[in-house]
Formats: sequence, structure tokens, C-alpha cells
Amino acid sequence: MRGGSSPVLAFAGLSGGYGETIVLQDIEGQVASGQILGVVGRNGVGKTTLARLLTGEIPVESGVIHLKDADVTLEGLWRRRERGLGYAPQERSVFDPLTVADNLSLTGVDMGRKHSRELLDSFPKLTERMHQLAGTLSGGERKILSFVRVLLEPTRVIVLDEPSEGVQQENIDLMIQHLRQAKESGRTIVIIEQNISLLESVADKIIGLDHGQMVLSADRSELSRTDLLGVLEI
Repeated sequence: MRGGSSPVLAFAGLSGGYGETIVLQDIEGQVASGQILGVVGRNGVGKTTLARLLTGEIPVESGVIHLKDADVTLEGLWRRRERGLGYAPQERSVFDPLTVADNLSLTGVDMGRKHSRELLDSFPKLTERMHQLAGTLSGGERKILSFVRVLLEPTRVIVLDEPSEGVQQENIDLMIQHLRQAKESGRTIVIIEQNISLLESVADKIIGLDHGQMVLSADRSELSRTDLLGVLEI
């Protein structure tokens, strides 16, 4: 199932930040079942703030967020998780004192299931480190662990913040493969990324941010690589 017409996640007039500092202003977007929304922009323009607003990690200053027809604007992180929203943050994405295996067990998923094994086995460096503490992994390995864990969770909507940061290209290619499979299964995904090639490979829609404002919003098919690179060079 792909590209359902009704949005599963929608936000409009979204503004927010930290304390009295408003980082994002009047951001809007929507993404349906079986679609991926990409968010692109330079460092420090508010991409991670958007992820935190969408997931309920920080409160919304103004605007609305709807998840599966429910107004979740005032709900926090855990209530949105209960509604089926998964989140792989840019930082603090794994539990350092736990082993790789224990991090994965937190999903509550039977790791013996075919899909679970296939997903995990596709990243051999991770399977080789199942009994290693997550805090001793490299930055790229921690990103892979976070990516695998959020895909294993029984969630239908996922927000990924810079999932490919520090990850080797061969593993990014595997991420792309799994993201496409997630789309085909009807999952709804928001990816915050500076990796243009990844977004070109999987995104259906893309919004661009600069200085807390939207500077781009279009279907991926309407955008050239020059358009996307332009957002990173503003």
C-alpha cells in the first residue's frame, strides 16, 4: 500500500522552540500512509526542533499537529508513542549502558521472527556486536542500531532525525532499501536529512528550512538536485 490520499501526519502553522526563543515559525506539511516526507536544510536552521515538535519532545508554541485524525498538539512524547509514533532522535538515540541485544529487546518484538532477523542480519557489523555495550559503538554503528530499533517497533509513523549521519555508504544503501520496504508496507515516515542522495532515493515530498522558515515545499518529482542543494547553500 502506498501513497494514501488522507494524511496520517499533518501539521500547520507550527511554531516553537526553547523557552522564550522561537526557532521555527509557521511550518506546515503532511504525509500519507506509504509516503516519506523529507526535511532538508543546513545545520542550525531548525530541523531537529521540527522533529522534537512533531514527536512531542518539546511543546508547541502555536499551530496544530494531527496524527491519524487526532489532534495531538498538546500531547507529550509518551502519549504520541502510545498512538503509534516512533522516533529516532539525532542524539541520545540508544541506551549506552545496555548491550545492543538489550537495546533491541526494548522494542518488545520477537527477534526470532523472519522480518526481524532479516532486518538485523542485513547489518552484519551490528549482529557481531550483540553483546557489546551500545555506548562503546562508533557513531555510525549507534545510528544503525537506532535505525534498526525504530523500524522493529510496532509503529506506523516514524520520525528519523539525521539517520545517515556518520554511516558508511554501504549501510546507507541498506537503509534506503529498508525505507523503501517500509513505504511499501504502508508506514508513514518523516526523515530529517542533509544527505541529498538519500532523500532523492526515498522521499515523496520534501520541505526545506532556513532560519526557522519554510523556503521549499514540493513533491520530490517536481524538484531537481539543484533545488535541493540550493537549500543547503542558502
